[in-house]
Amino acid sequence: MPGAAAHWAVVCPGVLVAMCWLGTAVRRVFYRGRGVVVERIASGRLTLPAGWMLERNVAVVGLGDADLILTDPKKERWVVEINSYAGARKPRWWQTWRPEITRLSGTPFSRDAIHQVLRLAERLNAEPLIWLPLAIEARPFRTRSGVLVVQGGRDALLRAIGARRSLLAFLHS
Repeated sequence: MPGAAAHWAVVCPGVLVAMCWLGTAVRRVFYRGRGVVVERIASGRLTLPAGWMLERNVAVVGLGDADLILTDPKKERWVVEINSYAGARKPRWWQTWRPEITRLSGTPFSRDAIHQVLRLAERLNAEPLIWLPLAIEARPFRTRSGVLVVQGGRDALLRAIGARRSLLAFLHS
């Protein structure tokens, strides 16, 4: 039955392509939903010291929304993009062809959070900041374009923007 074999030779690759496409679509929906949940929980648990202002989900025409806008008592502002990544790192100083931040493994992220937060910061006249609340706390770093990347929970964010002093700074005062 050569006709049946030819039929399966056509059907099997089509089924395989459909399964791969479906798997990719399901993965995208899962991670998008996970990101929304992480953003809501992180922004909902964030409290600032007296004199600080917090705005959540601020709509910016043509750019979507800013997850958080933080304003200190001296009126310095940060626009915060919250991401659910498990961690990030910047490439070595000589790897100028690499993206400004990558996963801990060195692979690039699928979405360019740097570009988004830079555009928001420019429009809102604020400092750009990417916050990774699920990441293991690590020292904050700046990207080549000046975006501050904060890894860790609420306390890491507050220390990075100067809303909470570190224990070491407290002991030296």
